[in-house]
Amino acid sequence: MLKLTLKAFRAPEEPELCQEFVRQHRKVLEDFGISNVTTNNEHWLDDPNAIIIVALNEEFGMMGGIRLQLATEGRVLPMEEAIAKLDPQVKQALEELRPHGNGEVCSLWNANEFRHLG
Repeated sequence: MLKLTLKAFRAPEEPELCQEFVRQHRKVLEDFGISNVTTNNEHWLDDPNAIIIVALNEEFGMMGGIRLQLATEGRVLPMEEAIAKLDPQVKQALEELRPHGNGEVCSLWNANEFRHLG
């Protein structure tokens, strides 16, 4: 049986794991022929409001992950960045939600080598 460890952390706390997360996520996108995702950037690496959750295995390393990007003043959510050019109203809608707390779940991936494990 494959043993996984789930680890959650704020991005600045684990820079090496964040870089591995970025590498592995991009590899998964490239495996599907996706290379031009405008919001696939590293702007969040120093953001304490970016919470990363990764699945780790001692033998295989990082097998998957997800990022929760909490909305904060001065930072644009990935969805907002991607959609604002098509619908400028999204910026105002998200700004109205900010005082109540909002965010975005993004960058969900699992390594293709393990896609058949359930």
